[in-house]
Amino acid sequence: MSLSQDDALQRQIESYKQQLMQMYQRRPKSLEKEQPVVPTIVSPSKDEGSYYSGTEFQDNNLKVGYLKITTTIARRAIPIEGARCVVSKDIGGERRIFYDVYTDEDGSTEKLPLPAPDKSFSEQPESDHRVSASYDIEVTKPGFVPVTDLNVPIFDGILSIQSVNLIPDTNSNQNPDPIIIDESYPSDERR
Repeated sequence: MSLSQDDALQRQIESYKQQLMQMYQRRPKSLEKEQPVVPTIVSPSKDEGSYYSGTEFQDNNLKVGYLKITTTIARRAIPIEGARCVVSKDIGGERRIFYDVYTDEDGSTEKLPLPAPDKSFSEQPESDHRVSASYDIEVTKPGFVPVTDLNVPIFDGILSIQSVNLIPDTNSNQNPDPIIIDESYPSDERR
C-alpha cells in the first residue's frame, strides 16, 4: 500500500470513529444510568452435560484456565472502558456467577482464572472427559446493545481471549434484546 493510500485509509478510519462517537453522544442521557443486569438463564451446554452440584463441577475441573474479555466498537478499532462483564455457568439448575467485572481503559478485563478439566484427558483415547469447560459471558454498557456469548471454552493452562464487538443502541431502547452468540457452533453455522 502506498503512503497516500495509507493516509487515505487512516483518514477514513478516523472519520468512521468520529461518526460512531457522534452517534453515541446523541443518545438520550437517560441511557447513562446503569441498569441492573440480571444474568440470562440459559440451559446448560448439550455437549458438556449437566453438573448436579458445585462439588461435582469442581471434581471434574481440577485445573485452571484463564479468560480475558476485550470490548470494542467499530470492528475492534475503539476500546470500550467500563463495560460490565458477567461470567457465569449453569450448575445444578442454578446460575453460578464466577465474575462480575468491568473493562479498563484498554477495553479489557484482567486475566480471570476459571476451573477447567485436566488437559491430560485430551491425550487419552476414547476418554469420556471433556477437554474444556464452557462458560457464558454477558457484556453490557449503557447506550450499547448487550451481548451474550454462550459456551465459551476454557482450557487447562491456556489464556482464552474473548473479543466482544459492541454496537451502539441508536434506537434509544431502555432494554434492547441482547445479541446472543453460541460459541459451541463453528462460525460458519452462526449466520
